[in-house]
Amino acid sequence: YARNFHKRVTIAIPPLEDYPTDLYSLRNSVADLLSPQVEIDLVASRKGGDSCGMADGQASALIRELQEEKCCVQVDTNDRLLRTVMMAVLIIARSDGRRLVEIGRREGGAGAPASGRVTPCCKLPGKKRRRGEAPASAIRRLLQADLGD
Repeated sequence: YARNFHKRVTIAIPPLEDYPTDLYSLRNSVADLLSPQVEIDLVASRKGGDSCGMADGQASALIRELQEEKCCVQVDTNDRLLRTVMMAVLIIARSDGRRLVEIGRREGGAGAPASGRVTPCCKLPGKKRRRGEAPASAIRRLLQADLGD
């Protein structure tokens, strides 16, 4: 907890963040501060139980995502597990108000020949944030990986 809190406090500097105080640090959630092992143990303790509502395969996939720090898990007021994914979304707009939006994706994975079929979708450019990652870092990854050359 202390290591993660220190990391969040030291990256909180203007102009992106306000200086933190001992009472307030912007954008610190419990998921950013706790070790992912706490959530992994929580899912593992409910694995296969009726209260979890997940099959063993789903619980294993969720544990894998937690280990890779791709999501967080919380318990709601009804004692159910909630999977949370933090996103960083970039809005690129022209002066006339038009925005960059992906409206379709050609089928065929990386290196595979395009099939000619297009799967419709409508989304802004964005990236899933890693546990404890600042939004600006996720936007940098987006610009380098997806919107680069």
